[in-house]
Amino acid sequence: MTWWWIVAGVAVALWLLTSFRLGQLRRKHWRLELDSRLAGARVDQLQTELDALGAINRAFVEEAPAAMFLVTPQGRVRYFNSAAASLFQLVPGLDEDKGLVELVRDHDLDRLMGRVLAAATPADSIEVQPPGTNLVLQAAARSIRTARGELLGATLLLEDLTGRRRMETARRDLVANVSHELRTPLAGMKALVETLELGVDDPELAASFLGKMHGEIDRLALLVHDLLELSRIESGGIKLECQPVDLAGLAVAASERVQNEADAGGIELAVEDGEPLWVLADAHRCEQILVNLLQNALKFTAACGRVAVSWALEGGEVTVHVRDTGIGIAPEEQPRVFERFYKVDKGRAGNTGTGLGLAIVKHLATTMGGRVGVDSVPGKGSDFFFTLPLALAPERTAAAA
Repeated sequence: MTWWWIVAGVAVALWLLTSFRLGQLRRKHWRLELDSRLAGARVDQLQTELDALGAINRAFVEEAPAAMFLVTPQGRVRYFNSAAASLFQLVPGLDEDKGLVELVRDHDLDRLMGRVLAAATPADSIEVQPPGTNLVLQAAARSIRTARGELLGATLLLEDLTGRRRMETARRDLVANVSHELRTPLAGMKALVETLELGVDDPELAASFLGKMHGEIDRLALLVHDLLELSRIESGGIKLECQPVDLAGLAVAASERVQNEADAGGIELAVEDGEPLWVLADAHRCEQILVNLLQNALKFTAACGRVAVSWALEGGEVTVHVRDTGIGIAPEEQPRVFERFYKVDKGRAGNTGTGLGLAIVKHLATTMGGRVGVDSVPGKGSDFFFTLPLALAPERTAAAA
């Protein structure tokens, strides 16, 4: 029976060894299953993070104010954002997979991208002005490569510098215009002072020189005043007290302030009868607008001419007109008359204004919620007008309350 016990012992040993091995395999399987589940969860987490990052990147690129293009190594446009679509009037989907030059219509940009894709330089930038437009663009291109240096494509970033360049031009023009306006009276005063220094025996002549000097000083003071006034208006540095204002009363008050100038020039000045209207405006600034327009009309109207103020209700707002029978304005000059320092008929004798009056008119009117304009026929006269919001008369407001 000894052999039976030996066989039984071997069988039990094999069973125990098999059970132990199966336990090891089960534990390994459980660990692998747990690791698989953890890996799956990690993959899901990474995919979620990747999707979120992709959404952020797409939103950033799509909402970026600069135009962006993604170009393949073959020079085909794979993607452009909404800013690029707006800048070049492109249609997403329809205008993709086309050559860059077909979309931007600028060979300088195409050559820039060609240099970057050809690895002549990994990044480059230029300033361009696409043909047929007033745009000024700063273009920056950069190649996209893998860690091993394989070319995947390139990006093109276009920043619109048009507004900045326009401001720089306006700043240069302002400095040049101010310098010119200052140079004229200063040169005149210098000549008068040098003449007086040499000695003038005639008292009347010396007095006339001093009078001219006073006139030039007054012109300088007016220029400085108008510059400061325009600067305060443009920067929002003035405080407007808009309230219902009697337009007829303002027109009469403004006309009385320039009546002496009209009489001196032999010009008829009239305030035409109109419907009693009230406007929502700052009374002082509204009168300033009228005075500036009346002075401008008198300056360019010859003796025996006529300057008249009138108003009318048009579509919920009041339009105020200052009409004259003066020299008129050429059609090509009319869009510029409200610019700073712009003077129509620069060679006209006696044109001693600062060139800022109409610019002040424009800014004051727009600040009070109105607009300005001009209609003119050369040789027949001009009609300068501005609008203001209609307001109820105080007694009507009280009755409504």
